[in-house]
Amino acid sequence: MASRQFSVDHSIKDDLASEVPVAFIVRTKGSEINEDEIKKFVAKEVVFYKRINKVFFTDSIPKNPSADAAAAKSS
Repeated sequence: MASRQFSVDHSIKDDLASEVPVAFIVRTKGSEINEDEIKKFVAKEVVFYKRINKVFFTDSIPKNPSADAAAAKSS
């Protein structure tokens, strides 16, 4: 991964697995990284059940007052 990204992982509901890991990514300026590249990178770094199921690209990650990434609510 040539450029550095900031990401936060969460889970979303899934009919088969109950919940699956997802990532929210803010691309750095000029980055062309895609979902498949992120999934492949993470798959090499974590055990199989923590592999990213879906990647969401966003402009910013909401922060709470303590500067932690705010938890995403999924429906």
